[in-house]
This record gives sequence, structure tokens and C-alpha cells, in this order.
Amino acid sequence: MFPGRRRRPMHRIAHLSDCHLRPVSGLVGGVVDADARLRRAIEVLTTWDKPCDAWFFGGDLTDEGDADTYVRLRELVEPAASACGVQVIWGNGNHDGSDAFARVLWGVGPGDGLHSDSGLRQAQPAVGGSSPEGGVGPSTLGPSYGQPDPRSLRPSKGSPNRPGLANGKPDPRSLSLSKGQPLNRTYDLRGLRFIALDSVVADRPEGRLSEVSLAWLSELLATPAVRGSILALHHPPVPPVQDAAGLWPLTNPGALAEVVRGSDVRLIIGGHFHQTSFTTLAGVPVAAASSLTYTQDLTAGRTLRGQDAHAGFNLIEVHEEQVVVTAVQLDVGVGVHRALSPADVERMRR
Repeated sequence: MFPGRRRRPMHRIAHLSDCHLRPVSGLVGGVVDADARLRRAIEVLTTWDKPCDAWFFGGDLTDEGDADTYVRLRELVEPAASACGVQVIWGNGNHDGSDAFARVLWGVGPGDGLHSDSGLRQAQPAVGGSSPEGGVGPSTLGPSYGQPDPRSLRPSKGSPNRPGLANGKPDPRSLSLSKGQPLNRTYDLRGLRFIALDSVVADRPEGRLSEVSLAWLSELLATPAVRGSILALHHPPVPPVQDAAGLWPLTNPGALAEVVRGSDVRLIIGGHFHQTSFTTLAGVPVAAASSLTYTQDLTAGRTLRGQDAHAGFNLIEVHEEQVVVTAVQLDVGVGVHRALSPADVERMRR
């Protein structure tokens, strides 16, 4: 007798990192067509039988941070996500241009949605921004990105709205942009809190979490979410495997550990190193996704060598008591045994 039916996860999130789209669809390193890799990933996500709550694009979305490439990225991703009813969450990395990123992907810029009592302008949310039925949508930014706003972190007395939301839509007071402020944002995925945290240091490849971001995160985590939290940042708190990668790590993982220790954070995710890695931080699992465009050749040992092979993304499945992370490679090899479909499995269970 086969065991009971497989438990279905409460949430699924696809974590796609390091797209590195080039201006005018150029080749990365003169070798890889990043647009083609992204289209392949979207093909997988829109045709397989594992529907997701969200697609998270976790930084280094473009290679040079230019606005036109972000526009092309949106044109590639958002129609497919809309057709599937999937929330798109954008996170920034060290290759991204913060101003162009926020303006094109979040629809906000200097002066938009400024903290004031009148004359507020509603900033355009990311795709799926106004929460559809089921409660999927963006939540808070604070009066400037990364700064805590008590109004956007706690519901007002007697308010039926989720923190940072007004009738299911982003509170315009929480959608402001002050130059140089970190790009932090939270999302509610049917009770699961998804936190996109900015680890970028301007004009530097290494990452660091600012005191502003750490304070914002600490205040946010003071109130547990219904289904817990997933914390995402581009630079994962993972000791690099290859020597050169050690030149651009997250430089203050200890500070992050102090904030997440004992909190409701169930998983920390990142990218940046173009390789799939797993570790823990303050008892919290950490999963780093590979690049959607090119990966590091780990058979080279300590020597860093980028290669056009094994590109892909991570699938995150959140169960009531477990979180499962699976690396999904985009290339398909020669079959080894007969494929077993879900219908085949059901017949075998009888």
C-alpha cells in the first residue's frame, strides 16, 4: 500500500534571481541571451502544474540598471503573470539602478506619495498591487523607503485593513521615495508575510544592511504574521565557496541574525552568487538561488568561473510546519526512466 496522498503546500513562490538583462537584448559576456532565459523560465512557470502565489525577482534584474531594460523586463513578465493571476514581487541588487528600478517597476519616484496630510498622490503599485480576492498584495514602505511609519506598520484602532493597506490598496502615505533610502517593501500572501529587504551598497558589489533597514525590519517583525514571514535580500548571509566571491558578500550578517533570532521568519532567501546554497542564520534556514542566466562552475574549486550551464530558479513551497526549497534547472536532459504523471501515481496508489 502506498502512503497517503501528498500534502499540498499552503503557498508556492518562484524565486528567480540574477536575470542580468542587457540593454537592447545584448548577450551577457557576449555568450548568453538573458532575454531568452527569462522567456524560458516564464514558459515553465505558465505551463507547469505547480501554480504559484508569487514570482519573486530577487535582484540584478538588469546588467546595467538602465530604465529601458526595466521596461522590457516588465513587458516580458507582467502580461504572463497577469494571465496566471500571480503576484510579481521585484527586489533590487547591486547591478540595478535604484532610481530607474523604483520608477519603472514600482511606479514611484522623488515626490510621489510624500508624507503629508493633503495632496497625496496614489503611486502605481507593482503588478497585482491592489489586492485581489484572497488577500495578495503589497503592504508597507514607510514614509520614505526603509523608514518605519507607525501608521503603515500597525492598523489604526478598529481598522479592518491589514497594516499598510487602505481598503486592500497601498496606503499612499507609505509609497514615498527619498533619494538614498533603502528600497524595502512587504507583501501579504494570504497570511504569509513576504519581506523584500534592500542589501545594496551604492556603487559597490558587496552588500550591507543599513541601520535604517535593520530598525525597520525589527519593528516589522515585532508583530508576527498569521503564517510567518519569508525574508528576501539580494546578498544572502552565506559564506562564499569561491575565493573571488568573498570580495562581495553581505558584510554584516551578524546584525541581521540579531534581528531575526526568535522572530517569525521561517526562511531567508537570496541570490547574488549564481549558485544554489543552503545554510542557517540564527536558527533560520537560508536558501540562495542560482542565476536565471548563468551559473558558477563549482568543479573549478576555489576559482571563480562563470558558465553557460544549469541556469534556473528556486521553487519555495510553504507547508504548515515545513518549508521546502527545490532548485529548478531550465535545461532538460535525456530521459532515464518512464515518466510518471500525477494520473499514473493515482492509479498506483489504488
